[in-house]
Amino acid sequence: MESKRVVALMKDKLDAINNNDLDAYMKTVTLNDMLYINEQKRWFLEMTNDEMKDISFEVEKVVKREDEIVATIHQTHHYGVDFDITYPLVLRVEDGLLRDCGYDFNVIDEGEFIIKYMSNDEKAWMFHDMIRQAFKNVDSIFGRIPDFTVEIKIFSDKEMLRQRTIPTIPWQFSAWGEPNESLKFFTGLENVNNYAGLIQHELDHMVTLDVCAGKAPQWMAEGIAMKYGNGSYEHEDDLVLSKMDQYDIGVPISILKEFNLYTASDIDLIGEYYATCYMYFYYLDKYYGIDKIMEVFREIGLSSDTEKDRIAEMAIQKVLGISTAKLSEKYLRWIY
Repeated sequence: MESKRVVALMKDKLDAINNNDLDAYMKTVTLNDMLYINEQKRWFLEMTNDEMKDISFEVEKVVKREDEIVATIHQTHHYGVDFDITYPLVLRVEDGLLRDCGYDFNVIDEGEFIIKYMSNDEKAWMFHDMIRQAFKNVDSIFGRIPDFTVEIKIFSDKEMLRQRTIPTIPWQFSAWGEPNESLKFFTGLENVNNYAGLIQHELDHMVTLDVCAGKAPQWMAEGIAMKYGNGSYEHEDDLVLSKMDQYDIGVPISILKEFNLYTASDIDLIGEYYATCYMYFYYLDKYYGIDKIMEVFREIGLSSDTEKDRIAEMAIQKVLGISTAKLSEKYLRWIY
């Protein structure tokens, strides 16, 4: 009986994807977890990408557990190449319907943050300690921490992280965050010291994107998170900053504006982009200070405009008294 209900649920998911019907798809998702609801809306858009082909869900195993079901799902699809993954989903009856409540994580609840981790991940408590320290650091730097419980999902499988987050991204990332979603990390890096900067980077995003209402352009959002996240730790332990001498960081802002992390695939160019964004904010911190930087972000957040580059241009001009073109020119003279 339970197996039939799960098979029917997964068929409903697949039919909704094939019919590009978001409303029908969201009827298969929990009503009680807003972060997961947002993540599943994004995931649906990913899976309905024109290049996403031959999607299938097979129910391999169903286990009843108190008031919920854990279903092992075998998923295959084609996006440039064939993908084949298997994962456990928690399913519960809500409002009379069996609904997807997300990956079957173990949970550590600390009040100000929750860690959800894959079973048998031995690094969960190491992450716990680093996250707690990152909260202290962020509070010290910005004078605030997120005013809501931060949810962190950690994956010991890097491909699973990509496939359950943004499967159309061409590169396997180690950390990812989006507004109104959980933070996500891969726990399999060889040098565990890499994680401190990554964790603080994503926590910085939560604070600064809230200040600017998510309207800062990508180069600014990544630059401030690199400077006050990754840059707060030893550079030799950072995946990007440890390679600064290998990158061409003499890039004008006009070029940074054109770079798209969602479509980029060259890992060296991605690293160079992050390094350059970091250096711009190193420069801004050195010559203007963090108070002025945050004033720029607040000014961005007050704008009713929707065009991010235009908003940033106006905010930088108003607060710093300089255009982005002039800022770029001064930065490039300073670098060289």
